[in-house]
Amino acid sequence: MAKFFQDLAGSLEFLRFEPGEFIARGDKVVALGHFVGSMKATGRSFESDWAMVFTVRDGLITRFMEFADSAGIYAAFSAA
Repeated sequence: MAKFFQDLAGSLEFLRFEPGEFIARGDKVVALGHFVGSMKATGRSFESDWAMVFTVRDGLITRFMEFADSAGIYAAFSAA
């Protein structure tokens, strides 16, 4: 996870990252929120509500899924 977030930080900048709600059941934690950011390479911005699902076993994150506006994020990665 640390490497993933290091790579992510190298290519984009979050202007707002707002977790709003956390739901835990068994080995799953769901976080719901909103983010606004921009891509460093293109300067283009993106914004989306999101849901992140973490599976936690023995104190470690063993699985991560994110649901967001992937089309909007992809457009920000693309050159104008």
